[in-house]
Amino acid sequence: MTSEITARIRRMVLRLDDVFLERTDQIRVGLLSLLSGQHVLFLGPPGTAKSLLARALCDCFDGAELFDYLLTRFTHPDELFGPVSIPGLKEEDYRRLTTGYLPTAHVAFLDEIFKANSAILNSLLTIVNERMFHHGTHRDHVPLLGMLGASNELPDPEGGLGALFDRFLARMQVGPLQDGSNFLAVCLGKTGPLPDQTGDALRVHEVLEVRLRAAEVRTGKEIGATLLALRESLSELGIESSDRRWRWVVQMLKVAAFTSGRTAVGPNDLLLLRYCFGDPGQDEHRVQRAVNDAIRAHALRPTVHLETLVPTLEALVAVVEMRWGELECESPHGEDESRFRTLLNALEESEVELAEVIGQESSARISHLTQAVRAA
Repeated sequence: MTSEITARIRRMVLRLDDVFLERTDQIRVGLLSLLSGQHVLFLGPPGTAKSLLARALCDCFDGAELFDYLLTRFTHPDELFGPVSIPGLKEEDYRRLTTGYLPTAHVAFLDEIFKANSAILNSLLTIVNERMFHHGTHRDHVPLLGMLGASNELPDPEGGLGALFDRFLARMQVGPLQDGSNFLAVCLGKTGPLPDQTGDALRVHEVLEVRLRAAEVRTGKEIGATLLALRESLSELGIESSDRRWRWVVQMLKVAAFTSGRTAVGPNDLLLLRYCFGDPGQDEHRVQRAVNDAIRAHALRPTVHLETLVPTLEALVAVVEMRWGELECESPHGEDESRFRTLLNALEESEVELAEVIGQESSARISHLTQAVRAA
């Protein structure tokens, strides 16, 4: 059952990749956050498909109650938490009718989340952090698997929203498309409709199964050394990283390893750390540099310097993509398949250095290719 669940997750990610161009990291991190019980925030200017992507990620869950709402400065608590029960007031019992609202949701998407006002902030914090909703003398358990938030801007430092911002483990920038061909594909309507995830979407009990099995994933000494080195680097940079956040991070790393079919956290999983610390845009490059340095120093096995292979790397990526295209038409088997997958594993494990040597675009091609192979 476990291998079947992980295969379904990979297929859903690939479908989203085909529609949301240049959003590979946002898709993977967003889904992993929800699977690990955490929350993800998409930040970027209007018109970059933040809301559409968040709703598409919500479609990866079947039978789960979804709550989707656009906040404004004037959003009333009734709009999020349900209206106050009039019969309850007559009985001097203050309670809310929560069915169909945030307190009964499994997956939530709040657009313009930093428009949250003080009237809803405390209850919202309790829901996302403790999975509890307090109304009157009632204390209701909230079945929330995870929350997706979107905003055009970071919260106002003086607005009292720092605690809410901290509750999002992953914070990701979503910017305009950079590649010309991808831009044309989107504006000419060639990317197709949102994918139908029917058949692969996960039910709530399957998400809980993923978390249970992911808890068994091992973290070796090299992973611990990487985390310690990064913690020290972030401290030197003046970037806060609480013990609670590190605990959340490790949970997500284990889910990432498990859903990739591995029994131990590896260097490729550690790349997720780039999105878990600091403020997107302001600290992004410093955090990425610190993460890459920590991985290179403690988690990567000694290898040949990739700089010496630059002239052949681009050609290698093209050949591997072409060969995989051929193998998709004929079921690969035997020694050829074994050698091919070994090569892809090596490429995937080298993603950290490949991204710096041959650039993000080619690295993204490798990442997309290896996911396709593992889903096959």
